[in-house]
Formats: sequence, structure tokens, C-alpha cells
Amino acid sequence: MLVPQSVHHAPDYDPKPSDLAAVAKADFVLYAPFEPYAAKIKEAAGSKAKLVEVNLDNDPAKASAEVTRLGGLFGTKDSAARSTTRLDGEVAPLNGELRAAWPGGKSPSVVSQVFTGWAAGLAGGSPGTRPFDRPSP
Repeated sequence: MLVPQSVHHAPDYDPKPSDLAAVAKADFVLYAPFEPYAAKIKEAAGSKAKLVEVNLDNDPAKASAEVTRLGGLFGTKDSAARSTTRLDGEVAPLNGELRAAWPGGKSPSVVSQVFTGWAAGLAGGSPGTRPFDRPSP
């Protein structure tokens, strides 16, 4: 991990020499859409790593799709498939519990910022679409 959790604003990140050394040895450099410095760090480190932008949405369906995608890139497709199968197995009973807890049998309507909609969905709210509403594999 390069950027510590204490950094709340991407432009505030100041890479250390140890960060460049880690990037130089990496096969992949994962970064978020709001981390524009990833390519610059890779270049400064002289790394041949592949830059991979990661979807940060924690919605179970999107997280599962991202794990599948990354597993394909990393050559860990089978392990990623086991992880997503396990996630799907956990999500199904939670979905039932949430629906049973909806006040008056209806999901509360929620307005949220794009990066927080997943949390509202996991709590049973409906920020447009519910994260547990997904087709079976």
C-alpha cells in the first residue's frame, strides 16, 4: 500500500523513495480514478508494471465484477471465482433480511453522493437501485 489511509485528498500524497522502490518491483499498479499521479510514479520508478484503474464502488455486484476482472488480469481467475461465489452466497440471505426489515414493506428512498450510495443500499435504502438486486450467476 502506497498512500496511507490518513491521506484524504489525492493531491496531498507525497511519494517516498520506498514507494518508488515498491512500484519498481510491482507487476501491477492499482489506482483510483482520482489518483492522477499513478502514471507519474510508475514512470519515475522505471516500472514496467501495468497500470490498472480500479472501480471503488462497494456495491456487491460491482465489487464482484471488479474481483472477476482483476482475477483475469492477475492470472488468479479460479481464486477470484471462488471469492465471488462466496460473496454471492453471503449476499442472498442478507438481501432477504433487508427486504423483511423495510418499513411498510418498501425500501426507504435515499439521495446520496456517488461514493456513498453503496452504503445506503447495504443498509436497505434505495439509492436508485439496490445493490442486492442482481441477477443470479
